[in-house]
Amino acid sequence: MKKYFSALCAIMFCQIILSPIWAMDFTMMGEDEDWLPPAGEEYLAFNFAGFLTAEKREELLDDQADLPSFFDEERLSFDYRTQLFQMFIDGSLLDDGTYSEQEPYLGGRYFYLNDAYLKTNLDRFQLKVGQGPHHDVVDTPYSLFISSNDFSVLHAEIDYDGDFFFYKTRWVSMNNDSSQIYYGSDDDWSSMTTTTWPDADPPDGETYWLDKGMNFKVYGFNLGEGWRVGFEDVVVYLGRSFDANYFFNPIPQYFLQLITSEDGNPWVQAGNTKSMMGFFVDVTRDDWGAETQLLIDDINLSFLPFVPDRSFKDKIAWNIGGWKDFSFGTMGFHHAGATKYTFESTRTIESDGSWGDVGYVDVPYSILPYEYAYYPVNEYTLKNGEQMAIPYEDLYAGYKYGENNLAFLVDYENLMFAGTPQEFKLYASFEYVMNGSKSPSNPWHEYDSPRNSDIEDSAWCMFTGAPIEYVFRAKANARKPIGDFTVLMEVQAGYVINGAELIEVDANYEDYNTIDWTEPKIYVPQNGNNFPIFGVTVGFNYSWRLK
Repeated sequence: MKKYFSALCAIMFCQIILSPIWAMDFTMMGEDEDWLPPAGEEYLAFNFAGFLTAEKREELLDDQADLPSFFDEERLSFDYRTQLFQMFIDGSLLDDGTYSEQEPYLGGRYFYLNDAYLKTNLDRFQLKVGQGPHHDVVDTPYSLFISSNDFSVLHAEIDYDGDFFFYKTRWVSMNNDSSQIYYGSDDDWSSMTTTTWPDADPPDGETYWLDKGMNFKVYGFNLGEGWRVGFEDVVVYLGRSFDANYFFNPIPQYFLQLITSEDGNPWVQAGNTKSMMGFFVDVTRDDWGAETQLLIDDINLSFLPFVPDRSFKDKIAWNIGGWKDFSFGTMGFHHAGATKYTFESTRTIESDGSWGDVGYVDVPYSILPYEYAYYPVNEYTLKNGEQMAIPYEDLYAGYKYGENNLAFLVDYENLMFAGTPQEFKLYASFEYVMNGSKSPSNPWHEYDSPRNSDIEDSAWCMFTGAPIEYVFRAKANARKPIGDFTVLMEVQAGYVINGAELIEVDANYEDYNTIDWTEPKIYVPQNGNNFPIFGVTVGFNYSWRLK
C-alpha cells in the first residue's frame, strides 16, 4: 500500500497546471453517478466533507484584497431520494477570502450554498427547481451555451426525454432586486424608470443593477446507435428576472423574441433581449464518444449580399472533442474557441435617445447591459471596503473562457488497481489556452459602438489590440473509497505568460469629446507578466446513510 501511495503522490506532483481554487471541485456523494442508490429505493444520507488547501493565486487588480495561501473548507450535504422525488442540500463554510463573512462570529469565513434543489421524475418528464449548478446538454469541458464551471444560481427546468425526440426548457435568474450599483452612475445618468431595491430611489448618483434573467432551450433527436443531434438557443432579457412566455412557450426563442419585442402589435413587451443559437451533434458508444457544438451570437446574416448593415460581424464560438477507452484507461481530447466580442452586449451610448425608457438602464457606457454573464461587473467591494476581482471563468454564463480564446485539453481517467484493496480513481489533464483581451462587462472594449469609424476590420480579428496570454496547465486528482469514507487529493501547477489583469479603459467615443465617467475594467494580457501558480488540496468525504 505504501509504495502505491508514494507512486500516486509522485504522479500528481509531476503534473503541471494553472488553475485557481474555484476550479477545485470535489464532488460530494449524491452528485456522482457512481454513488447513486438503486432505482426506486428510498435513500436518506448526510454527507460530511473537509478540505485543506495550500496555493498561490495571482491577483487581477492592483488594489485587490489579499488572498490567503492556506485555507480550509467544511462541507455538509443532505440527500433524500426515491424513484419519484429528490431533495438535496449542499453547503460549505470557507475562509478563502473570495467573499465577506455574513456574521462576525464566523471568524472570517462565509457560508456558500453549493446546491439546493427539489426534483421529481414522472416517467419521461423531469421537473427540477432550486439554487445550484446547471449544465449544458452536451457533456464536455468546453460546453458553449452553459458554462462547464459549476455556478450556484437560482433556476427551474422541465425536461422531456422520448425515444426519438427530447426537449429541455430552463429559466435562470441573473439579477433580481439587486442592491449592487453600476459603474458609471452619477447625477446625470440616474433617471432609471424601473423599480429598484429597496423600493425607493437609489442613493444620489447611483443606479442599481437592472433585473435580468435568461432562458435556455434544447430541441434534440435520438438518431439511434448513440447519435444525437439538436438545436440550442438562449435569450437574456432585462427589466425582469423571470419571463413566463420564454419558459413555457415551446417555440424557438429567436422567433419569440421577434414576436414579443418588436413594435406594431398590442402585446409588445418593454425592453430588449439578447439572442444566441446554435447546434450540437454527439455520439456515445460503449468504448468511445465524440461531440461538437456551434454557437452564433446576435445572428445578423451580414454575409448575405442583400443585408444593408454590415457593421456587425458574426460572433461565434465552437467546440469539438471526444474520448476513447483503451486497455490502460480512457483518453480524451477537447478543443474550443470564441471570436472577439462574443457574449458581449450589443448596444452602447450611440443609442442615447433611449435613455430613460423602460427596459433600459441609464449608465453611459451601456444602456443595454444584457451581456451573457451572471453579473454586469467584474469586481465588487468586500465588507471591509477592499476590492475583489471576479475571474472571467466565474462570470461568463456560457463558454467558461469567453471571447477571444482558443483552448486545447488532453485528459486521462482510469480506475487504478481495479479489483484490489489499492483501487482508486485517477483523473489527469493537460491544457493549453490562448487569450486575448476580454470585455464581458464593457461592450466593444474601448469603443462606444461597432460602427465607430476608428474600428478597422482588423479589430474584429482574434488576439488583436493586446498581447496574447498563454496558459499551460495540468491537473491530477485521485479519490479512494475506504468504507463510508472517501479520501481525496488534488494537485495543480502551471505557468502563465503575459498574464491578464483588469485595467481601466482609455475610451474612444465618437460622439463625446469629454469622458468623465467610470467604466468597467477589461481583462487585458500584460507583456512580461509571467508567473507560476501551484496548489494542492487534500480532503475527505464521509457518508452517514440513515435509510
